[in-house]
Amino acid sequence: MDMYHFWDTIPANCITVSGLDFVTGRIIEDELAMRDMKPCAMATSWPNFLRVKTGGAAAFAFFIFTKEQNPDLYAYIQMIEDIRFFLDYVNDLLSFYKEALAGETTNYIYTRARITQKSEMDTLREVSNEVLAAYSRTTEALEITGASMPWKLFANGILQVPPLSDISLC
Repeated sequence: MDMYHFWDTIPANCITVSGLDFVTGRIIEDELAMRDMKPCAMATSWPNFLRVKTGGAAAFAFFIFTKEQNPDLYAYIQMIEDIRFFLDYVNDLLSFYKEALAGETTNYIYTRARITQKSEMDTLREVSNEVLAAYSRTTEALEITGASMPWKLFANGILQVPPLSDISLC
């Protein structure tokens, strides 16, 4: 499949780079030294760096706006970073409880809490507020440019929880 058939050059290139970043991030995470590394208090950008590398969210941000929908690149490109942020960190928020129950403490929330010397709950609350702010900025900006429909469908799809009757427990 040729992604340049579905996206213009800039989005297609960014999708490719995001894919390479994801592979690099997974390699970083899988290195034995990384699993045992203690975060340095001065490395305040480390959790974000690793999250951006391992998230692949930049690709998903561009996936939202295909050529077929005919959105003007200028109508949404300024919001790609907020969309990427939303995608990376909403995932962390939604998976935090499950990871905490499983005893996983190498995730973004725990790492950021350790580096910023805040509690996990304060960090969770802080990230929640940041995610809501990114969502609001993106929604408002894309309403102005007329590129909001693909974004709304995508974001609502991520956050929509099916009724219990639709969930198979088997």
